[in-house]
Amino acid sequence: MQTNKVKYVANLVDYVHSVDSIKLCEELNKRAMENKRKIKILLEYKTSDEVSKYGIESEDELLKICEKTGYCDYLELIGLMTMAPFTDDEKTIRKSFKELYRLKNLLVERGYNIQELSMGMTSDYEIAIEEGSTMVRIGTAIFGPRNYTKSWREQ
Repeated sequence: MQTNKVKYVANLVDYVHSVDSIKLCEELNKRAMENKRKIKILLEYKTSDEVSKYGIESEDELLKICEKTGYCDYLELIGLMTMAPFTDDEKTIRKSFKELYRLKNLLVERGYNIQELSMGMTSDYEIAIEEGSTMVRIGTAIFGPRNYTKSWREQ
């Protein structure tokens, strides 16, 4: 989620799966406070080298953002999220999901109440579930493939 979009959604959402910076945590917390509500968040961690993927890129950065969420009264850190590389190579996909599972365990050992792992999409959700996913994102299976020939306003 982009920081400049938070003001439009903070009063509408219960969960944000794509928190990847302290700046975004601060803005979400501010807007949640203004709306007198708590938002559950998942930190997005980049487990692939693909330039098209986003997220927190190091364990140190992850720990800093986790610490910051402890000072955000209107956010509840509940989990981690990742997107596996776009490939048919099951071993590569599985490696991505195993890394997020490892990070979840690291955070739990450090006292964070991480219960959710949002990983797996239409093409790889079965592998994700095998590797510990508790949330999958299967929009393509439900709504069909995206039409990239039109802007979202025209659809």
